[in-house]
Amino acid sequence: MEVRLSDGGAGTVDLVVGADGLHSHTRGLVLPDAPQPRATGQLIRRAPAPRPPQVMRYSMLDGGPELGKVGVVPVSRTGLDVWLLEPDRGAERPPPERLPDVLRERLRPFGGPVPAVVASVTAEVDVRSLQSLLLPPPWSRGRTVAIGDAAHTTTPQMAYGVGLAIEDAVVLAEVLADDDVPGALRRSGARRFDRCRLVVETSVRLGECGQRPPADPSLPGRLMGQALAELARPV
Repeated sequence: MEVRLSDGGAGTVDLVVGADGLHSHTRGLVLPDAPQPRATGQLIRRAPAPRPPQVMRYSMLDGGPELGKVGVVPVSRTGLDVWLLEPDRGAERPPPERLPDVLRERLRPFGGPVPAVVASVTAEVDVRSLQSLLLPPPWSRGRTVAIGDAAHTTTPQMAYGVGLAIEDAVVLAEVLADDDVPGALRRSGARRFDRCRLVVETSVRLGECGQRPPADPSLPGRLMGQALAELARPV
């Protein structure tokens, strides 16, 4: 197939893989009737910070539906990432230079390792409204296919979005051993759909539990356990 590149170049290729994320340009070109991402009612703030010596391991603190959840994630001997998952109230976003101040304010009610981190949050803060997406199969047309977040964007509750993308690539490489590329792409999407749906839908349900705690407090743990048991099966 003939392709034209964004740098003005062109060429002939056997296959185009759209692994270009939630707002995939490739998906829009080859699957114009695909569903659009939908907001899930939560927002996540992330920032890097220096790692205080007393922060030895990953910690997560739950402040309930109003305050949200905080994660403190050591990534090296000297650095960590801090994230805050909170309700998306639709408020106007402040300018980028104000985002560290806003994050520090939101973190102040939390205890544990958070107070040691708050003052050092000065770098750029990434703020995103959480969205989910699940394309019904097929994920392909002709010799072009969408994989990863371009086909199935999951919220972070199960921490398995990258895992799904890696699995997509492994399965795609396996089925492409067949010379029938369009047929192989259709088989790949059909093989992946149920597993990806499990992660996307379970993550959304866990997010809903965080926003509106269920009457049965064991429900989130059971949802996670059931999903992880399924994910332990071969890809």
